[in-house]
Amino acid sequence: MKIFRVAAVMFCLCLMLVVNAHAQAASPWYGGVKIGLVDLDDGAGFSVDEPINLGLMVGHDLHHLFPGFSVEGELTTSLADGDVSVPFFGKVGDLSVTTLAVYGVYKSVGELYFKGKAGLALTDADIGAFGSEDDLNLSFGIGGGWTVSEKGSLEVEFTFLEITDATYLSFGYVHRFQ
Repeated sequence: MKIFRVAAVMFCLCLMLVVNAHAQAASPWYGGVKIGLVDLDDGAGFSVDEPINLGLMVGHDLHHLFPGFSVEGELTTSLADGDVSVPFFGKVGDLSVTTLAVYGVYKSVGELYFKGKAGLALTDADIGAFGSEDDLNLSFGIGGGWTVSEKGSLEVEFTFLEITDATYLSFGYVHRFQ
């Protein structure tokens, strides 16, 4: 868990540097915030109520090299923990999920656009009394967006995290630093 705290601080510092360095001029940089549900595979005879995760994202367009492509970094953490329950025993613990990921992203052109991403995610799933599981795995997602202004877009994404077959359905706002 300590690695996630260090990574979270570094991610936030990088995001602040990007905002300060590029907020005034046209820039390939963008950042965003998202919120959504993490759904873990209900296996081994227990049920899971989904935690609500909040995420921060920073990206860099590579349009000058590869039109439509960009690189994104993303940090998500549980804003509200989910519950883990076992039949006949009831609730046995809380579930929180934290991820730190880097993705290669493709976005189509237009006011309404398609988004696909693939990359690596360092994921920590903490299941209360059962301990935590962290791992570096493949992650990929699909989604779409609507450009609401020259600087802003609304997005919906469905991301698959390979660890315990988790999925993350999120809604967010992306701001372009132009």
